[in-house]
Formats: sequence, C-alpha cells, structure tokens
Amino acid sequence: MYIHGVSLKMSNYRKGFKAEREVMEHFTLRYGCICIRSAGSHGSIDVIAGNGKEVYAIQVKVGERKRSFSGLMLRLDAMQFKAIPVYAHKQLYKGWKYDVVTHEGTLIPL
Repeated sequence: MYIHGVSLKMSNYRKGFKAEREVMEHFTLRYGCICIRSAGSHGSIDVIAGNGKEVYAIQVKVGERKRSFSGLMLRLDAMQFKAIPVYAHKQLYKGWKYDVVTHEGTLIPL
C-alpha cells in the first residue's frame, strides 16, 4: 500500500531495528541490563547486554525458522566478551522466545 508515493510496508532494516529495541527493553526490565546495539555490523551479535553480573551476546531474529539458525559464530563471538550467547526469536503471533546456545549448539530456554 502506498500513500503519496511512499510505501507503508516496513523495510527489513526497520523490522530488525524494532525487534532489537524490543529485546533491549526486555533485558533492561527483566535483568537490569544496560544494552548496546551493534548497528549495521552484519555480525552474529546484534545486542550486547550486561548488568554487572552477567553479559549476554544476543542474536535477534524475526519470523525465521529455528532450523536455519547456526549458533557456531554466535558462540565464538560471545566467547570474546565472556558472554552468554542468546538467540532471541520472535515467532509470528506467539511473541518472543529467548534461548541460550549451549556448547553443543542446542538451544535451552533462558
């Protein structure tokens, strides 16, 4: 749909930005974290969150299937920060799911 020649569809960048902001709000409210967004990096870590006790390296995905996820790069990059690798996944019509990526590559709820 267009109004005055401008598409009302949200761009992929905007969807990702909105999703990252939602994840940052969750970690701030639930875990008392300060969050930093890794804007435009195209790396495995989208958000770094820490509260003085724990550091989380978070990859944010919206509407993608989990089976397309490979946690190897996220785990390796999280090790650089001594962080817990977290896969934040927003399922359509179901809300957010937060999983820790284990050393074996399996996902367990945060």
